[in-house]
Amino acid sequence: MGPRQVGKTTMVNQLFKQISTSGMFESADAIAVGNSTWIEQIWETGRLKMKTRSHQEFLLIIDEIQKNPNWSETIKKIWDEDSRNDIPLKVILHSVKFY
Repeated sequence: MGPRQVGKTTMVNQLFKQISTSGMFESADAIAVGNSTWIEQIWETGRLKMKTRSHQEFLLIIDEIQKNPNWSETIKKIWDEDSRNDIPLKVILHSVKFY
């Protein structure tokens, strides 16, 4: 989390290119306003890719997460579900910090 235009997305993209973990990058920039299921849809896509490709872990990067209404409640719910079910999905959330 940080102010606009300081390189958060660039840093995450560079990290993603350097690690050996498979994953996917999604941006909330293009979602329709009020689409409350978007996070759940991309999270499930990440789970399916991890499972069908037999990866031991998978990285889901969500850029501009603050543009999705109620994102923190949705993320907590899904994260807790994955934790209970031992799903090794790793997540990076990118958000603008408002001052």
